Order: sequence, then C-alpha cells, then structure tokens
Amino acid sequence: MKKILWMFGLPSENPEKALDLLSRGGFTHITLPLKENLIKLALDHGFKVFIVFKAFDISNKRGEPSLLAEDPYGRKHVWFSSGCPNNPLLREERLEKLKEIATKYDIHGISLDGIRFASPGSGINAFMTCFCRNCKYKAEELGYNYWRMKKDVERLHKSLQNPSFIEYLKKTVNDFSMLIDFLLDYEGVLEWLSFRAECIAEYVKETRNLLKSIDPKLELGAYLFTPTLSKLVGQDYRRLAWYLDVFQPMIYRLGEGVACYNYELAVCAKDISELSGSAVSDILLLLYRLCGLDTLSPPLKLEDLFEKGLPLEAIHVESTKALRLAESSRVEPIIILKDPQVVFAAQKVIEAGCSGVNFFIYTNKLHETVEKLCEVVKTL
Repeated sequence: MKKILWMFGLPSENPEKALDLLSRGGFTHITLPLKENLIKLALDHGFKVFIVFKAFDISNKRGEPSLLAEDPYGRKHVWFSSGCPNNPLLREERLEKLKEIATKYDIHGISLDGIRFASPGSGINAFMTCFCRNCKYKAEELGYNYWRMKKDVERLHKSLQNPSFIEYLKKTVNDFSMLIDFLLDYEGVLEWLSFRAECIAEYVKETRNLLKSIDPKLELGAYLFTPTLSKLVGQDYRRLAWYLDVFQPMIYRLGEGVACYNYELAVCAKDISELSGSAVSDILLLLYRLCGLDTLSPPLKLEDLFEKGLPLEAIHVESTKALRLAESSRVEPIIILKDPQVVFAAQKVIEAGCSGVNFFIYTNKLHETVEKLCEVVKTL
C-alpha cells in the first residue's frame, strides 16, 4: 500500500515552487498554520490540507494567572504558551475558535497541537501541575482523590531533592518487588497521571464530535508525544484511538525544544541532577533504562544528547509502540526534517509498518533538503 507523505509548513519564499516540488515528490498531505493565502494555494495544488490548532493557547492572554497551570505549592506556570486544560472558559473559547475555522475554510482536517498537560521539557516545576481550582472540581467530578494526588506529587518533588532517593529509584528498575512497592507508595502520582489522561481524552472527544457535526468528512489528527513519554502529559493512545482519525506522534530523536525526545530527557536529567546533586550521567542512565533506550547506546553527556540526539533505532522502537497502542487507527509519525539522517529516519518509520510519515518543518533554509528528500521518498 502506498504510504502517505505529509509536510508541515511551507517556506515563506516562493511557496508555489515548494508545492510543485512536493507534488512531484509524491506528497499529498500538508499541515499549515491559519494563513488563508497558503491554505488556498495548497488546495489549488491538489493537497489535502490540515490546519494545526493549538488546543490551550494563551499566547494573547498575558496577565491572566487564572488561566495558568498550578503546582502543588500554589505557584502558577506557563508551558508551551498554554493554560490549564481544565479551565472551562479557555476550553470553551478554543472550541469556539475551532468551530470558526472548520466552518469557514474548505479544509480536510485539523491537527491538534499542545493537546496535553505540561511536560518535563518545560521544567520539572511546570511538569508537576495541575492542581488549580478547576482541576480540583474536575477531579471530584470524575471520581479522583484530589488531595491524595496533590500530596503524593508534592512528596515526589521533595524526594527528588534527596540523593538517597535517586539511589532507591535505580534499584527499583532492577527489582520487581521494589518497583511494586514504589508504585504503591506513590499511588497518588499514578492517579494524577490517569486523571490527566482522562481530561485530555474528554477534550479530544469534544473536539471530534464538534468537527463531525460540522462535516462528517473532516478528519481529526493530533501531534502527540512519542509513546514512551505520552502518558506523562496525559496522552493515552488507547483512549484517544476512539476519537482520532490519524495519530501523528512527534518522534523527534533530534530537536531543540519541548516534545523532542532528546530534549525532554535532557531537561529532565538536568533538573533532577540539580535538585538531587546526583551526576547527570547517573540520571541519564536511569531515564534510559526506564524508557527502554539503554540497549541502544544513547549519549551519556548532556551536551551530546542536546546536540546529537538519540540513536536512529529509537524512531523504529517508538513507531512500533505507537502502532500497537493506537490499535487499528492510522499512525503517521512526524520526524525532524533538518535531521542529517532524515531519509534513514523516514525509513525507520516505514519499516515499522506505519501508514505514512510527516516531516517538520519546511523552511526557506531547508529547500535543498526537501529536493533531495523528494528524490528518495517515492521509494519508501
């Protein structure tokens, strides 16, 4: 079966030429920002156009702390220019905006972005949210123990400041009975992760139902965290499989910001090292073991992880996980276009059995890369 080829974005210089190139290269789908001229241009070139939609965007709402996520200590945090996913006013406003887009533009679908809670890449303090008033009400509504979640997440944060706790965590990775003991001791943390996942699934369901009520042919995709990290941010692939037409896992082995696998692990290791006083290399080894990356010879120096990223094989491993978790849904991962090994990265996605592959992001500086890519992707 022919694989679906996606491109995210278009260069600002001569986008018509870029679309011609992509078309010749076998690309059929494109994800764009809300720019009417680009949407029309892509449609005229015969592309299936998806609009990227930031689920909880508050970039135009500075000075409104009530919208922000809150940690166990009552401190507010901004993550990915987003607010609390359970803020009812924010949710209603964003869904109304989505309705406007889906009604006004002759597009084929929506790709949700930032459809999650905060990640470790935004800093460990921002990650350990949200315990705001709205989340308290939502937790009670859904049957979760808000106070247990808050207490155990706070306890975990304080424990990470103790070097002996890091040593304890290392042992739990190799001892099943100790792992069970740890999970039972921090029951509220597991409940917190489950609460996050249920809240995100609820929002995706609302989004799906809204789109289908406008036009049943409109498709819903989502840029999700790579499977190994997804449950940390409230993205449960199995739950989301009921509502998404296409999974678009962000399997960024090499990147410079949140959602990039290497960046998330690097920031997490750095933060825990600074909190606990433990060596960064020790924290990285622990994280790699937890993520199943330890057998792939990943970098043990923080600067190498930031600059060189994770081994290519991680893309195949994560693509395979995504397929298994998404069950019968389409899985079309997005990978970094400026990765020096982007062709081999795409091959890893296809070898895993995914129905397509997406590339992030087409800019003016990467036109030559796209030209070379188009010469080989037809054979994938």
